[in-house]
Amino acid sequence: MNVLITGASGLVGKSIIKTLTQEGHQVFALVRSPEKVNEIPSQYVRRWQYQERPDPSFIRGVDAVIHLLGESIAAKRWTEERKRQLQESRIVSTKNLVSVLCQLEPAERPKVLISTSATGYYGDCGDVEINEQSPVGSDFLAELCKQWEAETAPAVQVGMRTVTMRLGLVLSKSGGFLAKMAPVVLGDGQQWQSWVHIHDVNQFISKAISDSSMSGPYNLVAPTPVRNKEMTRTFARVRGIPLTLPAPTLALKLILGEMSTAVLAGQRVFPQRLLESGFQFQFSNLDQALRDIYGTK
Repeated sequence: MNVLITGASGLVGKSIIKTLTQEGHQVFALVRSPEKVNEIPSQYVRRWQYQERPDPSFIRGVDAVIHLLGESIAAKRWTEERKRQLQESRIVSTKNLVSVLCQLEPAERPKVLISTSATGYYGDCGDVEINEQSPVGSDFLAELCKQWEAETAPAVQVGMRTVTMRLGLVLSKSGGFLAKMAPVVLGDGQQWQSWVHIHDVNQFISKAISDSSMSGPYNLVAPTPVRNKEMTRTFARVRGIPLTLPAPTLALKLILGEMSTAVLAGQRVFPQRLLESGFQFQFSNLDQALRDIYGTK
């Protein structure tokens, strides 16, 4: 198949390019910085500034689109300007991409759109068990995810199979969540954290491309969420480093401002629809996942 990826220079983008290439797919990429994509030949990479509509000629005839573009949630403090960037990079990019997809002739249109969202969709849920039927939250990230997902509706309306992956904390040795993690319990450490190994993200995307029965939202998380205290202790044990003093809730709020909600909120999310589809997680145990990533036994 011919597969087009947006946001191909990010953590998931670089990883899924390798998986799809190994599976024999031809991969194309729309990115803001083409020089950052070395995994595929340059003739298959096109610059795209998300504030504009992408070139239809580069999309016409591809079989699947994987939309991963979005500014990093945790890279900077959430000033009003930063929040605007987080919103536009997701909402505006999706709107512009989908508008082009919908205007293509049906025979030239991709068969499937796989678009990213996040478990932040549910907001702070405490100890409540969450599945895909749970309601949307009310904080900044929840509203962001709600609007982000809403922009794929026109694709559904024209009959394009559309899959939304609500990602949890992606564990990878190449960056992302683990690159910023320290052996520090955040707040009281009781908040639930839903995670997924990058290998299982790749396998989900591969399945979503080929399985015509898959559509709608899927919680892309391992079926074993853990509390922050357990996450931190397991991380420290696997890395062979000592725990440090906890980071008090008040200190986190003072240092991070509104972004502290992203680390203090609890989300006990389960991949109900994914398990019902027959998907098999290779990594559903946190200790096993971290040992695979860090190469420890």
